[in-house]
Amino acid sequence: PVDAHVPHDYAPGERLRLQAYRSIASANSEEDIKAVREELVDRYGKLPEPVENLLLVAGLRMLARACAVGEVVLQGNNIRFAPVELRESQELRLKRLYPGSVIKA
Repeated sequence: PVDAHVPHDYAPGERLRLQAYRSIASANSEEDIKAVREELVDRYGKLPEPVENLLLVAGLRMLARACAVGEVVLQGNNIRFAPVELRESQELRLKRLYPGSVIKA
C-alpha cells in the first residue's frame, strides 16, 4: 500500500482536505495535476510525501484510463492490471522485458 493522503496538519480542516481530494480526483491531464500541485503548494506550502504520492497515484490512474485499464491492484509483490488485451507480439515483449509476468486470458 502507498501512503497517499492529505495529512490533517497539511490542510487544516476537513472541508479544505475534501476540496484538495476533489481537485486531485477531477484532474484529467498532466497539466491538471501540475495545476493542482501548484495550487496546493501556494495555499499550504511544500507538499509532504503523502500528498506527492497522492498526485502520483492520480497520474497513474489517468494513464490507466487512457490505456483502457480499469483496475490496477497490488497483490503481494505483483501488480495486476485488468482488463488488458495484448497482441501476441506484445505478450512476447512483456515476457522478455518482465520474465516473471503472468498473462491470464
